[in-house]
Amino acid sequence: MDLKDKFDYRLEALHAGKTPESEITAAINIYERLKTAQTIVESLHPTGGSPSELLTSVFEALCTEAKEQRDNIAF
Repeated sequence: MDLKDKFDYRLEALHAGKTPESEITAAINIYERLKTAQTIVESLHPTGGSPSELLTSVFEALCTEAKEQRDNIAF
């Protein structure tokens, strides 16, 4: 039984390529945060909004944070 999701296959491709370790780590961190956010949204469905709207807003906030972190990395 294959328990891998699409991210697992993408991660294998990143490791097989010449992707910098910092980018792989960032991808893992964002993925873990999104999975956590998805779990929270599914367990605490807000009134007046759909789970996908809340998840989208969380994703946008994470993207902003990731961009700020990327911009702060000294190369």
